[in-house]
Amino acid sequence: MNLPFDAVQLSDRVMGNEELARRIVRRFLEDLPHQVVLLEQAVRDGDVPGVRLIAHAIKGAAAGVGAAEISAASRTLEQWARDGDLSTAADGLREISASFERAGPMMESFCQSISQP
Repeated sequence: MNLPFDAVQLSDRVMGNEELARRIVRRFLEDLPHQVVLLEQAVRDGDVPGVRLIAHAIKGAAAGVGAAEISAASRTLEQWARDGDLSTAADGLREISASFERAGPMMESFCQSISQP
């Protein structure tokens, strides 16, 4: 089962450096909405290579920050684009957005909890 956000995985990845983990999560929280807008535009335009590249970037960023659900949804959308099939891309976009709605509050809480002395 994919977790919306796995803080332990991220902490392990940055060897316990809480400040670095907080910066990574904040950057992800700031950047993902912009990436989703670009992805939505690529889907609307039928830009298969664009969908594949943006979904790939989201997949990697989400995996790196411990957002496994977002990464999995992006991987599925990337695969559809790799296969040249955007017929269900709107479903993939909805899943990415829904995953972000679940992960976002957890990530915000993570940033706030570790930033306190």
